This record gives sequence, C-alpha cells and structure tokens, in this order.
Amino acid sequence: MDKQGVVEEVQQIEYEEQYPKPIRRRIDALKNLQQQHRDIERKFHEELLAIERKYIELYSPLYQKRHEILTGQYEPTNEECKVESPKDDKYPKIVQISSDADKKEENTNDGHESEKSSEDVVGIPAFWLTCLKNHPGFERNIMPKDEEVLRALENIKLSYLEDQYGFKFEFHFKENPYFTDKVLTKTYFLSLPSGSSQEDYSFDKSEGCEIHWKENKNLTVRIETKKQRHKGTNRTRVIKRQVPQESFFTFFSPPTMPDQTDTMPLEEIQERRENLDSDFDLGEDLRTKIVPNAVGWFTGEAAADFLLEDELPEDEDYYDEDSEEDDGED
Repeated sequence: MDKQGVVEEVQQIEYEEQYPKPIRRRIDALKNLQQQHRDIERKFHEELLAIERKYIELYSPLYQKRHEILTGQYEPTNEECKVESPKDDKYPKIVQISSDADKKEENTNDGHESEKSSEDVVGIPAFWLTCLKNHPGFERNIMPKDEEVLRALENIKLSYLEDQYGFKFEFHFKENPYFTDKVLTKTYFLSLPSGSSQEDYSFDKSEGCEIHWKENKNLTVRIETKKQRHKGTNRTRVIKRQVPQESFFTFFSPPTMPDQTDTMPLEEIQERRENLDSDFDLGEDLRTKIVPNAVGWFTGEAAADFLLEDELPEDEDYYDEDSEEDDGED
C-alpha cells in the first residue's frame, strides 16, 4: 500500500472511532449530497468555459481595432476620442516609458516644433511594454535589456483551446535585432475538478515555445569566459559557457514538475511548485486583467486597483497617532 493509501486508512479508522454508527450514516448521506453538488458544479464550469470561448470571439473586433490604433493603422475620429473626464487624479501613472519621439519632444524648445514632433508619432509607442511594467509580477521579470525588444511587441492575442480546457497567448513582434520570430506563444492547460475536488479548476501545465535568437543576442543567458591551464604543457585555453540569467523571455520556457518526485529533496519539490504557481498566476492575470483592460494597465488605473486589492487589512491593535481623538481633558 502506498503512502496515500495508508493515510486514508488511518483517517477512516479515526472517523469510525470519533462518531457512532447512526451519525456516520447521516454524514455519509450528506457526503452523497455534496457529491451531487460537485457534479452540478462541474457542469457549471463546463458551460462557463464555453461562454468564455464564445465571448472572446465577440471581443475580437474590439481587440483588432485596439491593435490598429496602437500600430497607427487607424486614426480614431473625434467622436471616438470623447471620454468622460475623471473628477480627481485617483490613478497616477505608475510607469512611464519614454519613446524616442518623447525624448525628441522634450529636447525641443520651440512650441511649434514640439507639436509637430508629437504629430509625427505613429500609434502609441511602447504600449505593451508599459502595460507589462505596470504589473508587479511581470515588472520584476523585465530586465533593462528586455525593454528594447519589448518595444517591438505589437500585440498580445488571447484564444481558448478547442479540444481541451486551457488558453493560449500569441505575442506578436515586429522585426527586431534580437530574434527572427514574428510570434511567440505560451499555452496553459487546465482540468476541471474531479468528483472529490473542491477547486474551480486546476492548472495542469504550461508550454512555451522555442525562441530563435540571433547570434549573441540571447537575453536569457550570459557568456562566462574562463581560462584553463594544462598541467603538462602549461598551455592555456579559453572556455566559454552559457549561464542562465533573469529575463522576461524565460516566460516562454516555463517550469516543469517531473513525473516522479520520490527521489527529489522536499525543498526542490516545494520550489518547483512555487514556480509553477507563480507562472500560472502570471497567465491568469494576463488572461483576466491585462489583455481585456490593456489601456487601464497602460495608464496605471488598473495597476492602482490591483495594488489596492493586495493591501493587507489594518491590524486593530495599532492606530495612527496623528488620528488619536482628544478627550478634552488637560
């Protein structure tokens, strides 16, 4: 019997010792009702995924027009640009990525020249780079060298898998000095809860893609050079090797969990699981937050809301000294 079987047997013995037979009988009836609830809940999630597939198609024309505006293929009309002005400056811009056009404008003293240079800007430069940098999870993975190539990121497309549960991202790049690929992909595979699971759905795995880097342009590795001396001849040789380094583009080489973990140290298993969870969290935020509301992440509005959601509740044992009430006594 495996470890799981032993644990279940022990739990069953403890369960039988804790409750008399009439109560156990009623508890078993409640468990059957709970199983029926989970069966219905599974159908709910199946239909929910079908609805998400349907509505991604309805969103597609909006995403396409967004892409055309970002890349300068379409200039919105005055009517399309009318928006209600915010009453306060609630959402400060968290990250501002200066484009070459912005720098040119800043260095121009003449007002007419400044206006002319801004009119020459095509679309919205560095849009997706700014969106990603305004998200804390992605921001910490974007290194300075990544930013140049991420300026070439023109679109992030989301689709749902047809033959199984999951979703897929397509990162569309214009020509850049770093790799030859026009599209990089990342796919997340999900599974609906089993009969005994209480989760909405579970993350199975993710798959990235191979990046075809141009010579000496791989941002995910660095070259270490080491000299070695031969003991007999005293001649030296230079050894070069690639060493992994932090980069946004490791996103396309996601972590994996081996099929057999019995021989792995517990610390390594925990680390891999944490990496898998972090990877899935990034995919979920990209699917549910960034792609649907990209303009909010560009301006910083969505980022402000996201940070507010993560704030810890105040500890009732502490108070602000400045807000202490005066009881009127001297």
